[in-house]
Amino acid sequence: MRLAVLSTNPGGVWPWGASEELWAAAAAAALAEGHQVGVWVAATAAAAAAVRDLAARGAEVHARRPRHMRLSNWIARVPAPDPRWASLFNFRPDVLLLSQGATFDAGSYPEFLTLLRRLDSAPFPFGVVSHGGA
Repeated sequence: MRLAVLSTNPGGVWPWGASEELWAAAAAAALAEGHQVGVWVAATAAAAAAVRDLAARGAEVHARRPRHMRLSNWIARVPAPDPRWASLFNFRPDVLLLSQGATFDAGSYPEFLTLLRRLDSAPFPFGVVSHGGA
């Protein structure tokens, strides 16, 4: 199985939290069972010991940097095409785990809006785990 894990944590002040502990443990368990794992995390989270450990065990780690939208697109909530997700689709996962620290994270950050639109017609199933409220 090819498992893709995408954390919506934007990094910044708190690049690692309880939600990261949970998806990292799931990714480690998948690797231990012989599955292929790819993780997409904020650049600051990619430096965490758990992510480095996943990489050492064979996981593909994709660090993303924040992407800013033009003001006109921000107002219209229409992000420009975002090439960062090409690596996710090229990984060809059998399943995607979208890990959100809070319920509406993926829809709250502009960088995820293009991904959410593409997931609607993705050739793989995905699950969303929301670790906190609002």
